Amino acid sequence: MNTPSPGYTLQGRCEQLRFRFRQSAPSLARSKRLSTCIEAQMLAFQMQVIGMTYRRYGPAQYSGSERHQTGCALMTNYSQGTGSGDFNIGALISESFAVLHRALPRFLALGLIPIVPLIISTLVIGVPTPENPFPNVSAIVVLMLIYIALLFVIQGGMIYGAFNELRGQNFSVGDALSKGLSRFLPLLGLSILVGLGIAVGLMLLIVPGLWLICMLYAAVAVCVVEQRGVTDSMSRSGELTSGFRWQILGLVLIVGIAGWIVAIIIEYIGGGLGGPIFGALLGNLFQVYLTALGSVLTALVYYRLRSIKEGIDIDRLADVFD
Repeated sequence: MNTPSPGYTLQGRCEQLRFRFRQSAPSLARSKRLSTCIEAQMLAFQMQVIGMTYRRYGPAQYSGSERHQTGCALMTNYSQGTGSGDFNIGALISESFAVLHRALPRFLALGLIPIVPLIISTLVIGVPTPENPFPNVSAIVVLMLIYIALLFVIQGGMIYGAFNELRGQNFSVGDALSKGLSRFLPLLGLSILVGLGIAVGLMLLIVPGLWLICMLYAAVAVCVVEQRGVTDSMSRSGELTSGFRWQILGLVLIVGIAGWIVAIIIEYIGGGLGGPIFGALLGNLFQVYLTALGSVLTALVYYRLRSIKEGIDIDRLADVFD
């Protein structure tokens, strides 16, 4: 039997891939070689990607079009390290940088909002010194609580932006902020419970706090995407992260330690150039970038976990935003 040749449309290309998969399925099922397993996975994934592109753009010409490039970009990102059932830390970090930098000004604009209390703290209260290590503790605590609450809301908006970028769609700062604010009360409750839980856990010999960070890593994404309540978001995050918490811990430590080192260097250089307050301000501005990167990474981890455990694609996942 000859391979059907329905032309170069997206629908035709998908039919060709389906035919190849049906023809090769028996031999692939009998073989235990890694290469044939990879071939089966890639055939299935290509069908999924072409189908996604076809649903989004309609029956446009497949060859030489921007839509074709979009589908190929999706397959390239996938093949760079996140195969089926795989939680690849390096690929997740790399893709997070790619998504972040595709819309960097908008992500940074959102990231500035929760940093405002930190900047106020630096300018008004000052920075700790050996003579006065805890300047105005009550004001600092209040500003930090405001920062944490705003951080969760903005993280919700950034997750919306990250999913739009993953789908190849633009987003505005206003839309992202609106999405975050629409979940303000659940995100506020989540910030209080998660923040208190992690703080208590870190005080109890650190390990319980790290375990909670890994367990609740996807809670904000669950709250925004699945529109669940506070406790449901936490329990759902526990379900999704189950079996992958060591990988999430490695991810958190790699990004956290690297960000901490860079922040120290920036503050040290800034402090040498313009004094401790100038150095602290530069550190706060770098925190804007880290906030944006962390939010995008959270969105990608959440998507990856659902892709592995539930086989869901990005279009189905982000339908809630349409």
